[in-house]
Amino acid sequence: MTTIVLPLMHHLKSLQQWYRGLSAILIRNCSTNCLFFSLRNPLRNALPAPQSRRGQFAVDFLCGACLGGANSSIIYPVNVVKSFQQKQISNIDDSLYTSVKKVLRQRDYKIRKLYYGVELNLLRAFLSWGIINATYETCMHIFSLRTEHGDVYS
Repeated sequence: MTTIVLPLMHHLKSLQQWYRGLSAILIRNCSTNCLFFSLRNPLRNALPAPQSRRGQFAVDFLCGACLGGANSSIIYPVNVVKSFQQKQISNIDDSLYTSVKKVLRQRDYKIRKLYYGVELNLLRAFLSWGIINATYETCMHIFSLRTEHGDVYS
């Protein structure tokens, strides 16, 4: 399959086919990163202070999981449009606005239908963002201990 699709993509529009859906990706990534990093510390501070390292890991997991799940669910319609744009292989290069109109038409102009499949996306985001955030905070804790004790060369 790949040996058929790759030459076809190159023949049709060269590099433009490789970046199909880039505007939707940028909107999704910029908005969710801004929300995540602006709300992470306030949410973390609102949770009870942990008494152990395991408790801290649980708080970091919960904080990342809740924010990641919420962000991913809020921005899910943008992912639907991005997927629609990326599954098209043709000479026609639709704008983001045109793709949104086509997706809405396919889904009978109902916003609710843009959220089909959001449950699995929420589960995936909850687990992955929770793990990533807890791992990041654990690594930062370990690295800060190492630098305090002079174990890392500057």
